Amino acid sequence: MDHDYSAIDHLTAGDERMSQHVRANIAVLARRTDDPELRQLCLDVLGGRTSVRRVYEHPSFRSRLRTSLANLRAGLDRLPEQQRRSLLDQVGTRHTPDELIERLNQG
Repeated sequence: MDHDYSAIDHLTAGDERMSQHVRANIAVLARRTDDPELRQLCLDVLGGRTSVRRVYEHPSFRSRLRTSLANLRAGLDRLPEQQRRSLLDQVGTRHTPDELIERLNQG
């Protein structure tokens, strides 16, 4: 995919796979949010007009994230211990690289 070096590329240090992953997630968020301000902010990020960090700082994004994480935790907590371990083994553990977390924190 041909594109200009963007805030997403900067955030992911040019890692094309990670950049595509971030772009895809922001595009999904833009389609699914009911908040027109957050939708426009996502489109601005995808268009290279603003920083990804602005999405993460937006109150609607934070609210949606809290709800999603609470639902995930509740679902996992309802599973018997053995089933929960089996499920987590199946999906594996994926970690966000420390460098990416640091860039997100710095903006």
